[in-house]
Amino acid sequence: MAQSENETATGTGTGPDLEIVKTEYELSDLDRKEAAEREERDKEAARGKTLSEVLARDVVPPVYLIDGLLTEGFTILAGRPKSGKSWLCLQLAHSLAVGTPFLGEFSVPKRKRVCYLAFEDSDNRLTYRTQTIGCMPSDDLTFYTQWPRGQAGISALRDLTVPRTDAEMNKVFDVVIIDILQRVIGGDVDFNAYEQVMDVMSLLSDIWRSTGTSIIAVMHTRKAGKEGATLESVLGSQGFVAAVDNIAMLDRRADSKTGYLRIEQRDTFDVPDIAIDLTEDHAWEYLGKGSAFRMSATHTMIIDALREATEPIGPKDVSSMADLNYGHAKSAMFKMERSGLIRKTGRGLYAAYYE
Repeated sequence: MAQSENETATGTGTGPDLEIVKTEYELSDLDRKEAAEREERDKEAARGKTLSEVLARDVVPPVYLIDGLLTEGFTILAGRPKSGKSWLCLQLAHSLAVGTPFLGEFSVPKRKRVCYLAFEDSDNRLTYRTQTIGCMPSDDLTFYTQWPRGQAGISALRDLTVPRTDAEMNKVFDVVIIDILQRVIGGDVDFNAYEQVMDVMSLLSDIWRSTGTSIIAVMHTRKAGKEGATLESVLGSQGFVAAVDNIAMLDRRADSKTGYLRIEQRDTFDVPDIAIDLTEDHAWEYLGKGSAFRMSATHTMIIDALREATEPIGPKDVSSMADLNYGHAKSAMFKMERSGLIRKTGRGLYAAYYE
């Protein structure tokens, strides 16, 4: 990416310059009005509040993009490479734009104008994907497969959410999906440097807070660990997860069509955990509550491992044979023995029941 005069003066080695990006938008009357409103909000946020004032305020309930599942705001969707994140995002974008239930289960309270930055797709691949999962035509879902990087990319993102003239008011987007986030950030940011990452994430968070356009950014998780995607496995600095409102983790084993979607929301305590299945046409389908399906799958893998063994074995051997986390396997086997699903033959040794 060619350097501008401002970039040359400040240097690009420390990532996008917060002031440069902000001043680019202090041009129109709409932008100046927005900046003044943001300044007032910042002043209000900076003012100290007594406990009495805090208690007197009403709790504002979250506004849902997808009922009971995903709220408005800045969201990270993370998962292992090739786990089906892009297929899931495509279904999400389609449901929001058309108003059909997400995963056939979760209703959309209000249709949205959606922009999908599909950086890992070509036009031909987008046609194949949308046809494969049975998307319906809609002018409320717009795709981009090319996008500038770094400062220019973040600036262009804001152009999607802030109209330059009154005539452009109907062209702004309610939701922007970025697949994947690293493609927009560019190569000037050290993903392991907390301050650099926080600068970029704050810019994206500010787009949501100042315009009301929700942002859903896709990221990869590290490959470490045998089972279960965790927040700590999000690729790069923890600055990526510190500035967001929702964190959605898609966990799917390479040898399974079943995945688990867990969403942690900053302002709610009812955290969804659902099981979903990747069908032959690559569309995700809702199976049920994740905890029930996860335990059922774990039970099956443990019993299969015990039946495969020629003699009673312990949790360590089971975890190795079934590719399960050792602690998870040990806890599950203890509960399974007490429930009569497997039998204990000695200290730390278990066997399956045979019909």
